[in-house]
Amino acid sequence: MPGVPAAYQGWVSQAAAATRMPASVVAAQINMESGFNPRATSPTGAQGIAQFEPGTWSGLGIKGSPYEPGAALQGYSKFMGGLVQQYGGNLRNALAAYNAGSGNLKAGFGYADAILKQAGAPTSPSSSPDANSSSPSGPSTSQTATINVPTFDQAGYNQANARYIAGRFLQSQNSTANPYRSGGSNPPSVLLGPGLLTSKPPNIANYQGTKQEQVQLQNATAGLQRLVGTPLVNTHAGAQGDMNPIPGAVMGRTDMGVDANLKPGAPIVAPNDAKVVAVVPNWYKGQPYVAVQILKGPNAGKVMYVAEQINGVPKAGTIIKKGQPITRYAQSGTGIEIGWASPSNPTQTLAQATSGYSEGQQTGAGSNFRSYLGALGG
Repeated sequence: MPGVPAAYQGWVSQAAAATRMPASVVAAQINMESGFNPRATSPTGAQGIAQFEPGTWSGLGIKGSPYEPGAALQGYSKFMGGLVQQYGGNLRNALAAYNAGSGNLKAGFGYADAILKQAGAPTSPSSSPDANSSSPSGPSTSQTATINVPTFDQAGYNQANARYIAGRFLQSQNSTANPYRSGGSNPPSVLLGPGLLTSKPPNIANYQGTKQEQVQLQNATAGLQRLVGTPLVNTHAGAQGDMNPIPGAVMGRTDMGVDANLKPGAPIVAPNDAKVVAVVPNWYKGQPYVAVQILKGPNAGKVMYVAEQINGVPKAGTIIKKGQPITRYAQSGTGIEIGWASPSNPTQTLAQATSGYSEGQQTGAGSNFRSYLGALGG
């Protein structure tokens, strides 16, 4: 790779495969950020080869330091890959967001254009071919790479979760006359045996995996073009029609919903056309809560909420189109909580309405929403 120190050519190749970006663009970006100096520190405090701000780095949940090239590779791949997915493969927008934040793309376009020019890629969105169009006339070559793509066994998880919900219900019936309840004077329930019902929630990690997928990179006479070939949208049957409301998020615990962190200014978007049905200005520690009812797609009628570290809260009754921001990640707070709300009372989470939620409890509603995000690639 011309211009890339020998010690970091493997770093660039792995980052390119993980983010689905051309290696030349990765190389130009890292060269601009740090000149491939893993000990670089900017005047504003950005750290390491990929120049992570301390707050951004801590939100990624990567073990190690941004000054360690191996840890920085994981962080860059996770963060930059999320931005590429968020912007549907538009590298100019993704690079601008890396530099200036998703809420201030215009400020980052100079940075993005300089990188794309150095990489020999087009800087204007209109000059980038559509993923379904043919390349410009003239000789061209293509290169393929094999990457690992996350998968999720939605059917298997749904079956396990159904056994857990039924088992938890049976255990909750406190009458000593209940023949299905274990404990007290009752013998162990035959329905809570191996392969039947259970009182323990399924472990999401047991249903996650990876598959190998070929990614095609196209190089035409105009220079290395944007990534084509493999769609950057989820095609899982269970999530068809919806999109990830928090692309690029760093996931936290699953409780009544899912805890997550994003870069300040990043949008939390509508998974499909939706209507704002509830707003609570002070839901938790002075932070707001917004609930939207999904109007189209396979989950039409369900209500999704997002709360806590958000700003730009819309008014009740607002119609939000698929992929448009509901709200944005705020500069400070307790992270966000996102999940299913009660359709009959949108100011209440579904977990509160169905399980008598206590702090930190992993609920069926929360696990279901986490699997929903998993099916959407989140």
